[in-house]
Amino acid sequence: MKKIVKVFYSLISLTGFLATPVTEAAAPEQAIQQYQKGDYENTASKLKILSDQGHADAQFYLATMYHEGKGVEQDYLQAAYWFRAASNQGHAKAQFNLGNAYKHGRGVKKDDWLALTWWKRSALQSYEPAQYNYGIALLFGRGTRIDEKRALDWLSKAANSGYAPAQRVMSQINGKNSQTEVTAIRNYHSLTASSGWLRDRPARHFTIQMMAGPSESNIKRFWQANKINQPAAIFRFKHGQSTWHGLVIGDFESPALAQRAIKSMPESMLAKQPWVRRFDSVQKMLVNN
Repeated sequence: MKKIVKVFYSLISLTGFLATPVTEAAAPEQAIQQYQKGDYENTASKLKILSDQGHADAQFYLATMYHEGKGVEQDYLQAAYWFRAASNQGHAKAQFNLGNAYKHGRGVKKDDWLALTWWKRSALQSYEPAQYNYGIALLFGRGTRIDEKRALDWLSKAANSGYAPAQRVMSQINGKNSQTEVTAIRNYHSLTASSGWLRDRPARHFTIQMMAGPSESNIKRFWQANKINQPAAIFRFKHGQSTWHGLVIGDFESPALAQRAIKSMPESMLAKQPWVRRFDSVQKMLVNN
């Protein structure tokens, strides 16, 4: 009898994990569905348990919650931690987001090379936003040398898959692949999308303000139509109770150099009556750029 009892307890010790109640947190699909429905507060604890257990999808969604502050306090460090955990398991969307974290220095030290590395891993899994970011990085030489051929290959892949930003870039090239077209696109997507360029200009240098107004899309259309090949930036500023957008072009050491650049502009640009401004006067106006 003692032997039977001993065997019985041995079996319990070996299979004891079966006696552990199966909680809702043990069902990844259910927790993720709750997240997708917007039930963030009831999802965070479940995703955390699943993430600790190594579920890549749960790690990705938990990272997203920390990144966006949904159901939890916004925490870029935790977001980067869980994006990395999922990325190390080959999760394409997490790899893309980890690349973005390195690009912007959110939760990790800003590093263009690591941003490029993670975008590439995601792009190789055919994730279109990563293909686009990787292509743009190659086009501008962010974290690597400029490689226009590979850049256009990746942008074409994303465009052919229906990714709208990539389609817009490729439509600007119009199949020409000329140096002028590529240079214009590089300037447009690197500088108009990067307020860092505007903030980093020497305060006592000068720039040319082309236009300002409530519609950013109108300014972008003007930029594209005129094939501006100088450094440029679109910025946001307060105009009364509204947010307006402005376009500045070029970085000049003196007002005379800026005026000379204005005189060489085509009539379509001169019609906007561009004027010279010092960078610090623009930098003081920036709002959420």
